[in-house]
Amino acid sequence: MKKLILAFAVPAVLLTSCGNKTQESDTAQIAALNERLTMAQDSKDSLIFLMSDIYSGVEEINVQEGLLYNLRGSDNVNRKQEIIENLARIKAELQAKQARLDEMTARFNAQNDKTGQLAKEVARLKDLISQKEARITELQAQLTSAQQEITNLNNEVSTTREALTQETQAKEQAQQETRQAQEETVQAVNEANKVYFAIGTSKELKNHGILEKKFLGKTKVMQGNFEMSYFQTADRRNLSVIPCHNKKVKVLTNQPKDSYEIVENPDGTKSIRITNPTRFWSLSDFLIIQVG
Repeated sequence: MKKLILAFAVPAVLLTSCGNKTQESDTAQIAALNERLTMAQDSKDSLIFLMSDIYSGVEEINVQEGLLYNLRGSDNVNRKQEIIENLARIKAELQAKQARLDEMTARFNAQNDKTGQLAKEVARLKDLISQKEARITELQAQLTSAQQEITNLNNEVSTTREALTQETQAKEQAQQETRQAQEETVQAVNEANKVYFAIGTSKELKNHGILEKKFLGKTKVMQGNFEMSYFQTADRRNLSVIPCHNKKVKVLTNQPKDSYEIVENPDGTKSIRITNPTRFWSLSDFLIIQVG
């Protein structure tokens, strides 16, 4: 009887031991599958995040292109240079993200967790990156060409401005010389038409060296060495009447008699009225009038 019980007990123990080993193996497989699933999900999430980041970079390209469109026709060189630098930076970032995308796609595929939709999206994104890189290259070429054109235009403007400045200076110099010549001509004409006259009593005229007392009481008009400060000046073209403010008036210089007349004023004083200025001043530019 004891032998029979022992015979049944041994297989039972062996069966229990085998069951435990199978359960442990299943648990390990489940843990490994969960780990692979977690890694695949993490890779998928990272890939999706990277794709979103790439789309943001593509959108930034569109923004920069819009800024460039708004600057067409503008000569804002600094702003265009900034856009050139931004496009170069975005292109470099996209190239780095392209390499990262290739790496993550290869890793994701190696984990045998391919999804048709995700694969199509990755392929479309790669194609979009290629298009945008080509567009960046095109925009950079356009900006470089525009930059050169602006430089050429600035050089033309500078040359034109310099020529205009020289022309303006030459014109101003010519105008100044013309004004100076006109002023000199006017001054010369005025000087040529300047006349001098002195009015005074016999004593006053002698005291200023204009009259000289001669033998037998006669007087003579001095020739030269006049005290010029005593003379008044006038323009023969405008001088027609000389008020003498005295009732007794006598012209001592040799003005022609038929070129003037002595007229009496309402108050009884007299004035000299020049009737023929050309003849009146033909012999001398000086006029001496004795009063009293």
